Amino acid sequence: MYIPKDLLPVEARENTLRKVEEVLSRFAKDGVPLLDPEEDMKVQSKSFRKATRRIEALEGLFEKHDIRGSPHIQQKLKVLHAKQELSAKIKSIKKTMRSSTALAFKDELKARKRVLRRLGYVTSDDVGPAHVTCVIIELCSYTILCGSRSAAERLSCGLRITIEIWAGVNPLQTT
Repeated sequence: MYIPKDLLPVEARENTLRKVEEVLSRFAKDGVPLLDPEEDMKVQSKSFRKATRRIEALEGLFEKHDIRGSPHIQQKLKVLHAKQELSAKIKSIKKTMRSSTALAFKDELKARKRVLRRLGYVTSDDVGPAHVTCVIIELCSYTILCGSRSAAERLSCGLRITIEIWAGVNPLQTT
């Protein structure tokens, strides 16, 4: 059956419709036969053959499996789909939580920079004296290294170092 490439003209569409109806009427009893990709469409890809063999093997395993004849298969499939939907919701909620946490940290960083600017430790370009910058870097690494401590201990260490920076004391020399 030949189908024209341009189906915009009304005549071409009507002719194609008649041809499709003729094919359907000829194969009304058994339905239109499926095309074999390798023989009819000349697909020669090794990956296609490998995928076809894998599908056939999985279908064979499914035919042999006990669940195939189970009367509860539809119920189990509904439970599986519900579980997959819940897993997707959990992933999206976790992603939202991560983004909101990052936003909170960003707001906290802005607030800290504003305080350092008001105290005169940092200019409007967020550039400060070298020792303050080094102390802030040390504070970050110290907080990371104290990861095994409790949250309260890490917070108190961070607050002590931050307050010493604001007071103009180098906490690296006092610890």
